Amino acid sequence: FHDVDVELGPAGPAAASAPPGPDPTPWAALLPGVRGAATGLSLVAERVMQRAEELAAPLRRKPR
Repeated sequence: FHDVDVELGPAGPAAASAPPGPDPTPWAALLPGVRGAATGLSLVAERVMQRAEELAAPLRRKPR
């Protein structure tokens, strides 16, 4: 995740309906001999999104 493509969307309940993360299919095609490449990417992407949310939460509470 050196280069990250970020889409900023609405915060709150609408954000919960956002897609779960990047499409892992290209990774499976890129690494055909690596079983679980798509699953691994999905797990890493999920954790990165969780960590980003943890870091952003305090910033949302600060007055502008």
